[in-house]
Amino acid sequence: MMKHLVILLLFLVPGLLFSFQWPLKNPVLIVTFAEDIDHSFSEGVDLASSQKTVHPISQGEVVFYHKEKNRQNDIPAPLGNLIVLQHRRGLYSFYAHLENINVDDTNFLVTENTSLGSIGTSGISRGQSLFFALLDGEFDQFVNPLLSLPPIQDTERPEIGSLFLSTPHSREKVVKGKTVTSGTYTAAVEIRDFSNNVTFYCPLAPYSIDLYVNGELKKSIKFEFLTLKAGRRVLQNTLLSFSDLYKGPWLFSAGSLDIPPGDTRIELSVKDFEGNETIKIFRIKSVE
Repeated sequence: MMKHLVILLLFLVPGLLFSFQWPLKNPVLIVTFAEDIDHSFSEGVDLASSQKTVHPISQGEVVFYHKEKNRQNDIPAPLGNLIVLQHRRGLYSFYAHLENINVDDTNFLVTENTSLGSIGTSGISRGQSLFFALLDGEFDQFVNPLLSLPPIQDTERPEIGSLFLSTPHSREKVVKGKTVTSGTYTAAVEIRDFSNNVTFYCPLAPYSIDLYVNGELKKSIKFEFLTLKAGRRVLQNTLLSFSDLYKGPWLFSAGSLDIPPGDTRIELSVKDFEGNETIKIFRIKSVE
């Protein structure tokens, strides 16, 4: 339901996305959009599959490709064997870490049935997988591919761990019955999203984080678009850079909070892209 609503809204905004097919059959999501990968945002998703052939998500034109000439002797390009396609409305799709590519020229037209190559480990990869990204050329922003790809069946809810309140001089973990001094704090929360499509430890970033204080929404973070601002990629709806958002492994900043004297109720709502939601409430007492 949530996914279909997002896609409907995108249809109503000129120049954005439309529905595509997956580049792999039976895909397994192993890295999510805007996840922490080597201390920077992942600008796409990483996919694994028992089916190795990679297909275009839609008909398009090859506008760039890179082939590693000598995998043993060359210094690898980070994305390895790479193909970039251009689609309607100035949208570009990226297919990287390919084992081999079936492209020898640009201006080559492809359809959904064209074999681009097979998933592999070329470049700087974490094992056999496909890095897939979507770039909106008109707005120069990377788009969460899950906004336009078919749903993946996932019933696992994200996990919310500890909440931390920090000042420039200290950081305190919020526990039941915690008493703090009233004032302004920076909140950070531990979040991991797990999928029931994998059998190994593979935490993922969420799709949205909402934080409420005494019932009032204070922060809403959506992992939808990465846009360029002042030379840095930032999440479009909050303009958070990587260093603004990530405060440690799986530790997400939830912004600045004013904690008044008395009892305070902090509520966190975290969702993955399929709409699975976890809500956790922290209650604290504050004194002047």
